[in-house]
Amino acid sequence: MSRTRAGIAALHILFFLSGVAALGYQLVWAKMFSTGLGHEMPAVLAIIAAFMAGMALGAWALDRFIPRTARAGLWLAGLEMSIGVWALLATWFIPSVNDFALRFIGLEPGAFKHWLIAFALPAIALLPATAAMGATLPAMEKFLSACTPEKSSIGSVYGANTLGAVAGTLLLPFVLMPWIGFRDSCWALAGVNFVAGLGTFVLSRRSGVFSPAPLKIEAGQTSTTLSFRRIAWTLFFTGLFGIAYEMIGVRVLSQVLEGTVFTYAAVLAIFLLGTAAGAAAFHRWWRGVEPGGLLVSLLTATASTGLIGILVLSRTQWIYRTLRTLGDTPSRCWRRN
Repeated sequence: MSRTRAGIAALHILFFLSGVAALGYQLVWAKMFSTGLGHEMPAVLAIIAAFMAGMALGAWALDRFIPRTARAGLWLAGLEMSIGVWALLATWFIPSVNDFALRFIGLEPGAFKHWLIAFALPAIALLPATAAMGATLPAMEKFLSACTPEKSSIGSVYGANTLGAVAGTLLLPFVLMPWIGFRDSCWALAGVNFVAGLGTFVLSRRSGVFSPAPLKIEAGQTSTTLSFRRIAWTLFFTGLFGIAYEMIGVRVLSQVLEGTVFTYAAVLAIFLLGTAAGAAAFHRWWRGVEPGGLLVSLLTATASTGLIGILVLSRTQWIYRTLRTLGDTPSRCWRRN
């Protein structure tokens, strides 16, 4: 393996670790905040809102300051370290925030007051970490594109990061939290951030492992004719409907399974696994496709599969009973024989 390929592989491993930590925090913080917000599902929804708001703010505010050079790696290293430090602090102040939330909510709060506190407190308490998480993706993309302009692809970056998020989604609620508890799980994830930050720092200082070259536009390569405003609104609505669809799936499945963080983790893992597969498919097959037509095709496919998913969700009870019956059949046959 050449030094360039080794450097790219190392970058993707670091992006993977960053995804593990980010989604791991989402789940462990949801469990930690549930004692102050009254139930796991309000805590899950509040943490999702806090994460998305903080990430959007961080990406918007910090993207303009991150250069498209190898120094973007230093920014990324600093962001990863900042997330880890705030995660360590969170293990200390979240119990105090929960105590304040219980006193402020009271015994019989109105729905508006309850949800306002449930959404506002986590968003404020976690803002430094979530804002740093939001800025990591543009920093990743700029560092990769600056170091390997002829080989870079946001699809590969996003796919590695999202696949790490799948691992974090499954690892935390089903392994780490039952095994070592909430506080130690946060410390373990902070360690993952420190490893990712230190590794990125080393790679940014040793950028010779790459083979930088000026970015060239090949003959026949076309650029998109979509305006920035149209792209921005498209991203806004795809994000809106994507998260809404995810939450609908969680709420429907919680009627069949359990309305806990474990149900949310299972649904989120499937959601992220499909997202990672789509990013990998773009990197592998669709990078050279005309972007306007590809976007239309992907949006059409998303809408169509979303409608099919709604029909499937409407039959959730029947599907669950059928699968339970199929699962019980072999044992009954074995006892009969």
